[in-house]
Amino acid sequence: MKRILIAILGVAALAACTKTEVVSISEGNTIKFDNAFVGNPTKAGLPTGDQYGAANLPPHFFVYANTGATDADKVFDGEKVYKDNGMWVYDNLKKWESGKTYRFAAFAVKDESLPTGNAAFDYGSHTLTIADYISDNGNQRDLLMATSIQTLNPQNEAVKFTFKHALSMVKFTFKSSLGDKNPITISDFKITGVNTTGTAKIGTDNTVKWTSSSVPATTGTEFTDDEWDNVTTSDSQSSDEFVFIPQGDVTVTVTFTATVAGLDPKPLKAVINLGTDAWKPGLRYNYIATITGTDMDVIEFAPPVVEDWNDYTDVPDNDLTPGA
Repeated sequence: MKRILIAILGVAALAACTKTEVVSISEGNTIKFDNAFVGNPTKAGLPTGDQYGAANLPPHFFVYANTGATDADKVFDGEKVYKDNGMWVYDNLKKWESGKTYRFAAFAVKDESLPTGNAAFDYGSHTLTIADYISDNGNQRDLLMATSIQTLNPQNEAVKFTFKHALSMVKFTFKSSLGDKNPITISDFKITGVNTTGTAKIGTDNTVKWTSSSVPATTGTEFTDDEWDNVTTSDSQSSDEFVFIPQGDVTVTVTFTATVAGLDPKPLKAVINLGTDAWKPGLRYNYIATITGTDMDVIEFAPPVVEDWNDYTDVPDNDLTPGA
């Protein structure tokens, strides 16, 4: 009998009798990766378009791993894992070592590598750090991070990651009290006062923490959106979704111009003091505001008040004399 064992690293054939039989197909003890997925930041999940996309995860992520605290215990050091024919693969194959515990960490971005910041893995504390990451108007990308701890088992399970969104997502929604026949156009939309640089860490608890997101924002740091229109009483309109470094106690200023046909454009401003309601990693925030006639210097009418009818006055029968 000829037994053929097929492994990722090669094919070994053992010659015996004339009969040929395929006995088993094994993936050996090579480390492999499962269908990694992204946890939803809220029950609503992610938007379905543009760079955040319905696909959720870029077609690659970057992995660190170790079995101990020394350099000799490193297994992966920023290895790129990418999707190929529906499978997550990598180029420098690594084998599981029996009896050892593997600690993995990974990050993912849309780009082939980090657009800003520097990634490093502390093999002693099993902490992945992305330092000096920038999320500003020109760097609007979803940053994902994950950790995993696994040991070799008889089934040689693939490494599983559940990626967490490291940034906060924010949008602004406008309503109108001017009715449907007076649509409002929003232009010159800007957000200022937001910290744009920070350092993210993720450890064995698989929780993203920003440890130095207090880099002062400058007055020149702006997040902008294109013009959008048709804000009416029946139809609200929203800005783009922005991703931000999670914020601490900062004051965010939103400015824009509201225009209604027949009236002069009106510059408006809103100030948001985040205080203890800071933007947190992986959460989405929707700020809703109603533009009123007072905001636009428009003459408004209050809801009319109609007095109740007085009670009936009974009229005696003798006052209804026929022919009178």
